[in-house]
Amino acid sequence: MRILLYILILIVSNVPLLGSEQNIEYMKDTCNRTFEKEYLSTDEERKQCKECSLSRWEVYDQIAKNYVAHIAYDPSRCFISYLRVDKKYRKTGIGKELANRAIEDMRANHGCGDISLDSVYSARRFWKKLGAKRRSGLTYVFRGDPSSNNINS
Repeated sequence: MRILLYILILIVSNVPLLGSEQNIEYMKDTCNRTFEKEYLSTDEERKQCKECSLSRWEVYDQIAKNYVAHIAYDPSRCFISYLRVDKKYRKTGIGKELANRAIEDMRANHGCGDISLDSVYSARRFWKKLGAKRRSGLTYVFRGDPSSNNINS
């Protein structure tokens, strides 16, 4: 019985977990439109999609062979346009990592101090937890100066 338990533990410990760092790849300035299971597979489709003109980070799960999350932002306006994470990948740290990467890029490479976003109602606690301050309604802002490179770790 113990041998079977040890074998089971060994097997389970070697199986990559959903969203684990070993099977997640972050890619910058790609545009596969990673939400609602809609993927842009050709350059022509990407050119026609206005969302692809924004700076982006996307997350690819190598095990599932699927894009599972993305953030799009406009560094010229110091503005996060949207963040989307597939439901089964939420609460894994992927959204926080994407927000960190976007904010770091805007501050380090584009001189952004304050970075703003318009949140959906259901995400307001997420943005507050990361340190964004409510400006008005569902508009939030990360206060800072260009030398500040990331949000709450």
